[in-house]
Amino acid sequence: MSKQDDNSAEISLREQALDTQRSVGVVTELVDAVHRHKIAAKTSQVALTTEVNELKQKHKKFTKNAKALVKAQKKGKVGTLGDIARDITDNLFNNKGLKENEKDPPPRNPSAPVATENEEPPPSYELPAEANVTEAELEESKAR
Repeated sequence: MSKQDDNSAEISLREQALDTQRSVGVVTELVDAVHRHKIAAKTSQVALTTEVNELKQKHKKFTKNAKALVKAQKKGKVGTLGDIARDITDNLFNNKGLKENEKDPPPRNPSAPVATENEEPPPSYELPAEANVTEAELEESKAR
């Protein structure tokens, strides 16, 4: 009986060792997952902190500009916001128009071949009519 007891004790020890190894594997995976989540959380925290700081700087700049604009409006140096926007759009479009008018066409390259009139008609981009569509229906759809 001592051999049976020894075998059963040995078998139970082996089972306990296997269970322990499985438990260690599970614990290792959980620890790795925790570390990955900690790193991801820290990365997100740094990104959010950076974004908050950038937004604070923008807010500070905008409030500073708004205060300067209010002071200028009180002194009468600047008109209303609508006038400012109108001036900006007028300047953008007028300057753009002047620049386009001032530009000369690009000089031609004398060594480039001169384009001759095409003897062929330009390509047609019309879709071919389907077999079940009559010419009258096609003309009607084109008219619309």
